[in-house]
Amino acid sequence: MLYRSEEEPKSTAENLFRGTVSRITVGKITTEVVVRIAPSTELCSVITEESKKRLAIREDDTLWVGFNAFAVVLHVD
Repeated sequence: MLYRSEEEPKSTAENLFRGTVSRITVGKITTEVVVRIAPSTELCSVITEESKKRLAIREDDTLWVGFNAFAVVLHVD
């Protein structure tokens, strides 16, 4: 889940991180938003195009990313 807020959002998500949008990849149906939460740590969220428009997400925006443990896929290089 992505949140546009200066304050930590009220959420039932078990994990909340604040970060900066580093990359946006727009597809035909969904949009991939990559948020850097630390120098070498990024989180990726796949959202609908409608959500992207509603949140007006752009690169370098500051967002909160929230998720529950069951929704995580880890990728380590």
